[in-house]
Amino acid sequence: MKTIQATALRTTWMRWVVLGIVACGALCAHAQEGGMLLDPSGNPAMDAVVTAPGTGGLIAAWSAYDGSWFRVKARVSNDGGQAWNDPVQLSSGELDAYYPAIVSEGGMAYIAWADTDGAKYGQVMACASSDSGATWSAPYAVSDSAPGVSHLRLAAQGATAWLVWTDCSSGVSNVMAASTTNSGASWSSPQAVAASAKPCRYPSVAMKGGAAHLVWEQWGAQAPEIAYASKTGNDAWTTPVLLSADDRWASESPTIAANAEDLFVAWRQDSADVSVISFTRLRNGQPLWDMPVALAAGASSSYPELAATGQRIVLAYEREGQAMLLESLDAGDAWGESQAVSESGWNGLARICLGPVYYYMTWTQEADGTVRLAVDPMGATPDMPAAAVAGAALLLALMGALGWRFSRQTGR
Repeated sequence: MKTIQATALRTTWMRWVVLGIVACGALCAHAQEGGMLLDPSGNPAMDAVVTAPGTGGLIAAWSAYDGSWFRVKARVSNDGGQAWNDPVQLSSGELDAYYPAIVSEGGMAYIAWADTDGAKYGQVMACASSDSGATWSAPYAVSDSAPGVSHLRLAAQGATAWLVWTDCSSGVSNVMAASTTNSGASWSSPQAVAASAKPCRYPSVAMKGGAAHLVWEQWGAQAPEIAYASKTGNDAWTTPVLLSADDRWASESPTIAANAEDLFVAWRQDSADVSVISFTRLRNGQPLWDMPVALAAGASSSYPELAATGQRIVLAYEREGQAMLLESLDAGDAWGESQAVSESGWNGLARICLGPVYYYMTWTQEADGTVRLAVDPMGATPDMPAAAVAGAALLLALMGALGWRFSRQTGR
């Protein structure tokens, strides 16, 4: 009887050992899972973007060369990035399609891009999906053809979505905006947000409380500065508020994200020595802090991209040729250590989104001209950092091993 009990106990302890080792290995493998190729064709590709619909899947889009033209393609994963369907082509015609933007809200998703010809004129196009990317509407021409169309960004809430971009129709770069209130069936006529004789460019948009919140870069008295404005319903855009604090040095490439309470804005801030990422919080259209916080100090950093959900904020940016990440778990009051996600040598803006469980980040890898996606590049889960989760798995394996040893010594 004792032999039977000891064998059963040893079998149980062995199961714990195996379970702990498998769990630890799975976690480690998942944390290293990033960097998958999005475009399987092997052709040059760039400008990858990603969004996580509320259904738990992923939608990625990018621009890829097909031998004649650059086309915007999209691809869907229904299991958080483990498996993907075949890419579908959204753009068409004898035109190059660049600068894709993407956003999702529940099962609704939108992708926009610029169709461009050899004369560098661009027309903003958009399509929509009501089934998390399984099917897409025909492209809708949001704008007429205009020079210098670039840097498209999207935001959505409910059946409303806002699309913003840079164009040069007036002779200088300006920020344009259009919206849909019927899930992409039609779009409003584009309007200039910041009509100015001085250049305005690089917009970023978020939606909160039914309003559109916009930041952009504009030329100030001495150097570029960061401005913010919002729009609710049919009201006009609010008077711009300046967010950058020091006009002696350039403030560039802003990004904005929102949670239920606040807005979060980051941008590249130059100085006499290096470029850092400046960060601030807004509530009711006004900064909560007297001065922006400097992040990613110690090396030249640029091209920030923010994503937020609840109290969690993630910041993607470029530092000396690598895609980097920072994370805050308390709405920006404190930040963790920077972590490199890509190899050295990339030339595409890193884009990031937050899903229910993991982070998803895309970038263009310059070395081989491919678009990449990293799943959970910081190795975190919603409630516990990866180190703690991996530590728990290791502890599980250790407990199993100790239990096995104890059972051998006691015969129990």
